[in-house]
Amino acid sequence: MNDFMNFLSVILKIVMAIMFLWGVVKIAYGFYNIKQGENGMSDIIGGAGMAVAPFLMNAVYEKLGMSGSAVDPYMLGIIFKLF
Repeated sequence: MNDFMNFLSVILKIVMAIMFLWGVVKIAYGFYNIKQGENGMSDIIGGAGMAVAPFLMNAVYEKLGMSGSAVDPYMLGIIFKLF
């Protein structure tokens, strides 16, 4: 069971890293759309939500006393080094 939890932890960390990067790209795309004269505010808001979600989740986990959770957003740096 411990191996399965470790596997889920790694998968969730990879998903979080991908969502963080996707959020940053959406923010940049929103600013690009605004520069072109189109409406890009929804991209900026959505991208900010996706980029900030792992850190908000970690803050809530720590506040509720679940800091030993399977997903630690501060481990995203380690995941980025793997690629």
